[in-house]
Amino acid sequence: PHALAFTGERWHVRAWCEKNRDYRDFALSRFRGEPELLGRSNQTQENDIAWQTKLTMEIIPNPCLSPAQQKVIAEDYGMSDGKLAITLRAQLIPYAITLLHLDKAPEDSDPLAYQLVLLNWKNLQKWLSF
Repeated sequence: PHALAFTGERWHVRAWCEKNRDYRDFALSRFRGEPELLGRSNQTQENDIAWQTKLTMEIIPNPCLSPAQQKVIAEDYGMSDGKLAITLRAQLIPYAITLLHLDKAPEDSDPLAYQLVLLNWKNLQKWLSF
């Protein structure tokens, strides 16, 4: 393991998975018993591209809300010029989308349910696992 991350719901450990031959997030609450130590791994934190890559999420109030509602949302989230920029590790972006209840297609959903919109969804899509 090379990192711990809190997703807003639970803690995860970021580590190389021998079974899947990839870096994965493992929920700490699911660990049971004593771990089998296999020795030092050649898979280091520096090799974990999704962890090393930092990206910025651009978030705005849902444009389907009234201007007054958009202003309230912008103030709630401390937005500047109606926009909030959050820089995260690429691996953490899907968790942030879930935690912030972001929408990519505001015209297709209830703006009161999805009050925030991820403006640069297409730029981040490569890193999204859903």
